[in-house]
Amino acid sequence: MALRKPRWLRYSVRTLLAAVTVFCLWLGWAMQWIHERRQVADHFQGVIVHGKADAPWPLWILGERGSATITVNVHGDSLRQANERAREMAPRIARLQELFPEAEIKTLRNWPYMDIGDFVPLPAVPQVSPPAKARIEMNVDPSP
Repeated sequence: MALRKPRWLRYSVRTLLAAVTVFCLWLGWAMQWIHERRQVADHFQGVIVHGKADAPWPLWILGERGSATITVNVHGDSLRQANERAREMAPRIARLQELFPEAEIKTLRNWPYMDIGDFVPLPAVPQVSPPAKARIEMNVDPSP
């Protein structure tokens, strides 16, 4: 009785086409998610901090960066109006949480007559290029 050689894994063309179709559907879903994230980030009226958190697993495989914090600015003429606008923005904030599940989403309610303890705007930080080479010259007197 002769021993048979083990065969390689065999599959039909139909199985190959089904596997490629499932992979392409997953890839399309993940790319749509990345496209929506980037579109929201481009048109967002707040602050998005990138790089402090990992993106969800199907997105980091495709090279998407994670976002640690998203701050939504809500403006109003009074605290009541700012709170009403925050309630109106609740569906958009929920959508942000769906698109950026790794991020902590914060709302910042601004109104003209705020107490200084509520919010202190930070000045813009200018981009400064480092000096080409720093030279330190020291004049040392050898006499005691």
